[in-house]
Parts: sequence; C-alpha cells; structure tokens
Amino acid sequence: MEDINAIKIRLKEELALELKKENSDNNIILNISTELAKLDEKQIRFSIDAGLINRLGKELVGRHETAVSELVKNAYDADATEVNLIFENAWQKEEHFVLKTMELV
Repeated sequence: MEDINAIKIRLKEELALELKKENSDNNIILNISTELAKLDEKQIRFSIDAGLINRLGKELVGRHETAVSELVKNAYDADATEVNLIFENAWQKEEHFVLKTMELV
C-alpha cells in the first residue's frame, strides 16, 4: 500500500500532466485536486454551489437601496475612511441602476 507522501506525489504528477495538455479536462483536474485536498489534514476546505450564492444574494438584498447600504457598511467594516460610489444611470427611470465604480479610501 502507498504511503500518503507517495500518493501526494503521484497525484501532483498526474495533475501537472493534465494541466500541460492543450485541451485539459476540467473534470479530471477537479477530481485530482479533490483527492489531493482530502490528504491535507492541516487545511479545511469547502465548496458552495453557485445557485445557492445567487439565491442568498437575492433573498438577503432584495432592494437596490439595501445593496448600496451593504456596500457602505462593508467599507466601514474594512476600516475605510471614505467611500466613493459612482452610479451610471441613477437618475434615469430604469428598472435598475448600475454601480460603475466603488473606491475605498
């Protein structure tokens, strides 16, 4: 039976070979990476489904005003002393507006 170090080396070699291919297979890369991650006892890894992130975003921030407020609160939490928000179409009667730039100072 292979020891853990030998398995890690083999998996890293397999991963390197797959990554060098012109048309590498993302499923193979993901599978090898997952196997390598399972062997790492010092790190905790997790994944989140993109659909869940989208759903959480829509449910937690259902209004544009709330989204802007959250951006400013996050800037405050990041110790910004100034927040500059520039909107692209804020004064137009549109279904939504576009935040063109956000600068933290």
